[in-house]
Formats: sequence, structure tokens, C-alpha cells
Amino acid sequence: MKAVNQARPTALPFNEINTPDHQRAPGLKRRLAVCIACTLPLAANTLAASEPDTNAEPTIEEITVTSSKREQNRNDFAGSVSVFNHQWLKQQQPLSLQTLAGNTPGFNIIDTGSRNPSPLVIRGLRFAGVDANDLGGDGGSVTRYLDDIPLPGGFMPPDLQLLDLQQVEVLKGPQGTLYGSSSLAGVVRYETVKPDLNEFATELNASASTTAHSDDLSHSVGLVSNLPIAEGKAAARLVLSQDEVAGFIDNNYLQNGPQDDINNEEGKQARLSLRWKPVEALTLDASYHYQDRFIGDRQASNESFSGDPYGASSYYLQPADTNVEMASLSARYEFEKVAATAIHSRYDYTTQREADQTDFLLGFGWPYTEYEDFSAITKSDFDVTKSSTELRLASIDNSAQWQWLLGAFYSEDDVDGTVVDLAPGLDDYLGVENEPRDYAGAQTEALTETALYGETTYRINTRWQVTLGGRYYEQDDDLEVCNGFPLWDRLDGYEPTLYCEADQETDDGFLWKASAQYHASFGSRFYGVYSEGFRRGGSNALPTYLENNRTYQPDYAEHYELGFLSGDLWQNTTFNATVYAIDWDDIQQAAWEGGYPVTVNAGTARSLGVELESRFNLTESWGLAWGAAYNDATLRTPADDLAGTAVTGESGDRLPGSPKEQWHIGLDGQHQFDAFQLDTLVSVMSLGEITTALNDTMADYERLPGFTILNAHVGAQWGNWYWALDATNLTDERAITSGRHESVYGPQGRFDTITRPRTLSLSVRLSL
Repeated sequence: MKAVNQARPTALPFNEINTPDHQRAPGLKRRLAVCIACTLPLAANTLAASEPDTNAEPTIEEITVTSSKREQNRNDFAGSVSVFNHQWLKQQQPLSLQTLAGNTPGFNIIDTGSRNPSPLVIRGLRFAGVDANDLGGDGGSVTRYLDDIPLPGGFMPPDLQLLDLQQVEVLKGPQGTLYGSSSLAGVVRYETVKPDLNEFATELNASASTTAHSDDLSHSVGLVSNLPIAEGKAAARLVLSQDEVAGFIDNNYLQNGPQDDINNEEGKQARLSLRWKPVEALTLDASYHYQDRFIGDRQASNESFSGDPYGASSYYLQPADTNVEMASLSARYEFEKVAATAIHSRYDYTTQREADQTDFLLGFGWPYTEYEDFSAITKSDFDVTKSSTELRLASIDNSAQWQWLLGAFYSEDDVDGTVVDLAPGLDDYLGVENEPRDYAGAQTEALTETALYGETTYRINTRWQVTLGGRYYEQDDDLEVCNGFPLWDRLDGYEPTLYCEADQETDDGFLWKASAQYHASFGSRFYGVYSEGFRRGGSNALPTYLENNRTYQPDYAEHYELGFLSGDLWQNTTFNATVYAIDWDDIQQAAWEGGYPVTVNAGTARSLGVELESRFNLTESWGLAWGAAYNDATLRTPADDLAGTAVTGESGDRLPGSPKEQWHIGLDGQHQFDAFQLDTLVSVMSLGEITTALNDTMADYERLPGFTILNAHVGAQWGNWYWALDATNLTDERAITSGRHESVYGPQGRFDTITRPRTLSLSVRLSL
């Protein structure tokens, strides 16, 4: 591995915005440090049965896994994967990432509400603290795919609406050989329903719902239409949706007066998929996805200040307006024994958002505290794009003695954004005209990745098979960060200027994977896996005088797993069990150097755990699915004493953001009557306590209690009509999932992100 650094300091005029010494403002340097940190990016359960045949004994359906980048039966895949099928997914409307995580042992998210990205955590691999994650990503350790489109997660990914999905797969443990960077802990893959070449079908749907503590109704309408263009040769599938989600947070402290239900949402979604098979061996697919979403404010309250469990206390509304567009083209040609696949995709995400900054700045003292009418708001505007190309060759016959996969991958990621803090009236108070910008920053970043990967499986005999895989990658990261204080420049008689620092980091490496699987005589299978994963490195562009840790390298995980798959041990039962150990080295963690925040490689951690999943078809009408996980993720070796760098954490500290225990259970039924068919689902999801920081020496350390969510669904199919009644969070649990701490934001600026209260919805679908 190598690292190459090039620093290019420049001065950039910014809308008339030479940086003098700011002796007049105590804490200004510290504030610059924090602002820099804000500008930089942070770094199934259900094996559900198909619709029952009332004349047959209950059986477990065969499950196909596609996340291995070639179709495999679940029992042939050596590794831990939870699969959610189409039927189960349609019963979870609206489907959310929170529901998927709650039903997947070993997978959880740090829920920050719809406004902000919710970090994804698999098997405890997370080091950063639990906070609002305003300008952060999803943690960078779990990668997500929509079909073959990689969804960037390193910087402010959207809350993607999950519509018309065929299957969802959650691969747990490092998946670096097949998926590269950001799959340090695992992969979540959404597979959409593809156009049917032969059948005309249209579905209209609508829903209305009421949420406790809200004054308004939520509603949605949608259309799904499958249109064959040339029978057996070409088809299109169109998905349209529009929804309005009522808020339930009130705020009596806004400068413009009290408002109720401020965290409302409005969204529009569309997807067009095309499939063409000019000959039997060739399949051409194209898709376009569009989503536009507006979120009125945070899903957060400040009960300790407002006295209201659902009452916020910010001075300003804090909306977010997001737009995402994705497009892909793919071609698959099947030769006699080999399939060739080519994929190109493009992702473009823009977001504009506002956040109350008042109490954060008041913590710096003069002059903010002297100005009686002081308030401040942060406005940010970011554009994130990603284009990727992937080529694959894979064997087709899964029963052959040799099976193999070869692939090449190339991607380009770009981030371009600005952040500005506005303090209305402070400029006049300080004797400066028309310069309310207390702080301004800009960031551009370009990341390219090139990789070659391969995997081969050899069947030694009818009992044993072994798999060996590897990936070679090269990455190049160019980053430029600019910061300045326009108001203070004006006060000192200077033209406002942004000072910029740029840096470049390159690295390459090789990742391994090996597995062995034994087929027992009674149909069950035992497997063992060793795999590696990594998260890309980067550059610390500021401060300009930085001597140590100018760049930080990738961090790596080594994964050891033993598992059992019941297979057809019993006709109507499955049972899967996994034990694992993950060693995490050179962890990327936040530190301070010379009063500035930097990212450094330091320390090691270990994650140990066990996961269980099972499905029982109790009768031809009733099924029971459950799962449980225990995870112990701790800091193993504290950070070394790096020259000039202060780091935190002690050996044995529990890694923040991940519970030790989680479990879920669901009872589903399908009942055929003369005139209609009834389906039911009752599910319980329980998450244990999490900590918000490494230990109690840290000012933002808290223990967030665990919580349990109860959901229920009843649906009736009557001819072409389907009616459903759903209840989410039936017990109206108010759980705290993240937030901002009083130590940084003061008693009024702090808040707790909370779960959505009990929601009852009525929906209808008409199939034409």
C-alpha cells in the first residue's frame, strides 16, 4: 500500500467574502475547528413461505441469493445472509430501512429521522459517537445497492423510498472481495421487480393514516403498471407514487411564532424499467429512478426544556429538500456455460437544508452572548454524484464441479458543497453593514476507484466444496476544503476571503476471501468463512501547518465465521445459526491536533457474536419466524500515543451505537374463505441499550435505553381488490434513538431524536 500527498494552499475570494488574527473573538479558533469538522464528510429475517396451497403440506420455499453476483440457492451460499421476499415486503407498507434492520439479527441503524442520514451498523462495527449526523454519511462500513446501482453512503445519502421490491438481501460480515470499499461490515441490496415480458398488469393503490400526537392525516397514492411491448420480447414497468406524511412535533419557541406538526414530509417518486430480449440468450435492461422529498423539520423533541415529550425548542425551522436521480443500463448474454454482464449506472443527489445554530454559537461567549436578539442559522447545499461501470463473466451451471466469477469495476464519486452560518442583526450590532455571514465554507472532493476481482468454487466431492476469492483495488482521492469568517474579515477591514487547503491521497491493496462448506447426510450444511473488508482512506486538508497525520489510510476488518443451515432437515422448518469474530485494525477515528479536528488511524477493536434465525410453518395457514443476536463489540487496543495528537478511548470500551442484544418474532397467517382470502402479520422488534460514546469521561456519553416496537397487519383479497389495516408502534413507544447533547448545544439547543408514535393506516389496492 502506498500514500501520495500533495498540498496546494490557495486563497479564494468568496462573494467579496486575508484572514487576520481574530484576537477579539475568544473561541473563534475552536469554532473554526468545529466548522471544519462539519464541512468534511464523516467518514430477514424472514424466510417467508409462498402463498399456501390448501391441498398440500406446508413447505419452505426455495430462496435464491443474487448478492453473490451470480444466482445461488441460499443453502449453497457460504455466509450469513438474511432474505426478505416479495410477499413479506408488500405487507410492510410503507417499507422502511428501520423495519428491515429490526427484522435482521446483527443489523441496526442509528435512527436520525427522515431529515438526516441514519448510520448503518452491522455486527457492531462503528466507532463514531451517536449524534444528529447533520452533514454526515451512513458510517461508511455498510454499502447499499439498488439492483446493480451502488448508493454512495460516505456523504449525506438520502432516505430512499423502498417501492415495488422483489427481494431484499442483507449480507453480514466484510464483503470486500465482491463489493470493495464501504463493505467493511456488510451489504444491503434492494432488488426491484423487473418487467414481465408477457403479462399486462396495472395496480392502483391509496392509503390514509393517522399518527398519535398529530393533528393531520397522512396519505399516499400510487400506480404500478407492467406493459408488454412485444410479447415475449420487450416490456416496460412504471412505478409512480406521491405521499404526504403528517408531522407530530410542536415548537413554541420559533422566532416566527409557535407551530404544530413541524416535521411533516412530502414526496414524489417515479421509476421506469425497460427490458428487451431480442434473442433468448440476450437480456437488455434500462431503468430510471427519481425521488424528490421535502422534510419540514427534525423528528426530535426537547422534553427537558419544553416540558412536552413531543415539543421542540429550536429558534428556526430546520427543513431539508432533497432530490435523487439514478439511471442504469445493463446487458447480459448467456453463452453455453458462461454469462457475460455489463452494467453502467449514474447517481445524482442534491440536498439543501437549514439548521438552528443559535445555542452552539452562544457557547463561545462574546459577542454572541452580548447581543440580546442573537440567533443563527446554518444553510448547506451539496451535490453528490457517482458513476460506475462493472463487467462480469460468470459460470452458469451451479451443479458443475468448478464455478467461477471474474469482474472489473470502475467508479467516480464527486462531492461539491457549501455551508454558511448566518447571524441576522449581528453585523449591525458590531458596526458592519450587510455581512451576516459569521462563517462560510466550501468543499470539493473527487474519488476514483478501479478494481479487479474474482471468485471460484470447487466441489471436492458430494460433501465438500471450497471457495477462494480476491480483489485488487486502487483508489485516488482529491479533496479541497475552504473556510473563512466573512463578518470578522469585514470587522477588521479586510475583504472576506476563503482560505483553501487541498490534498491528495492514493492507496491500493488486495483483499482475500476463503470458505469451506460441508453437506451433511440429512440435508443440512455447515460452513466456515474467512473474509476481509476495508473502508477507504482520505486526507486532512486542515490545518495548513499540519505535520503529522496529513492523510489517513484505510482501516481493515478480518472476519471469521462458522455457520449452520438446516436445509431440508424438516419439510416445514428452517434454522440458521452463526458465530463470528471480527478483528478491526487501524480504525479511522476522530482526534485533535493543534486545536483542529483530524482523522487518524489508531487502535484495534474486536466484535464477537452469535446470530439465530428460524422459520416454522406451523400449519398450512400459519407461520412463525424469529431471530435473535448477541454482539460484544469493544475497543481492544487503545490508540497509540501519536505525536501531537490527542485521542480518546480505553481498552474494553464498548463501541457506540450498537446494542448487545436484539430480537424479533413474527406470526403470519393466510386463510382462504369462500369469497376472500385473509392474511395477517403480527411482529415484534426489540433493540437493546446503546451507548452514545466510548466511555463516561466523554461529555456526550449517554446510555440510551432499549425499546420494543409492536406492529400488526390485516389484509383481505376480494376479487381484484385488496384492503389492509396496518398499525405501527402499536404501544406508542417513545424511544430515543439519537440526538444532540447539552454539553455542546446547551439546554435549549439539545434534542432527542425519537421514534414515530403509533400510526394506524387504511390502504387499498386495485389490480386491473
